[in-house]
Amino acid sequence: MSNFEELIYNKDFLNKKSALLEQLSLIENKYIQFFQERENPIDEEDHDRLHNHYILHYNQHMISMNWRTNELPQNIMTECIAAFNSIFKE
Repeated sequence: MSNFEELIYNKDFLNKKSALLEQLSLIENKYIQFFQERENPIDEEDHDRLHNHYILHYNQHMISMNWRTNELPQNIMTECIAAFNSIFKE
């Protein structure tokens, strides 16, 4: 995490954000074949990535997860939402 984030956000939030990114990475790895079969629409990596499909909006009072695309299978989106809710909606 950047020092900028550490100045703005409290430690609890940063720990939760880190946990979410870890969970999203696990979800991407679980469905790696799906992503490897797709071209990357945003940058020049060799295949698509989960982070190309969502965006996190956050400030000191709230966080939300929104979808950049509607190209993910419902089961992947559902797992991402469940991960988000399990960490931030406790």
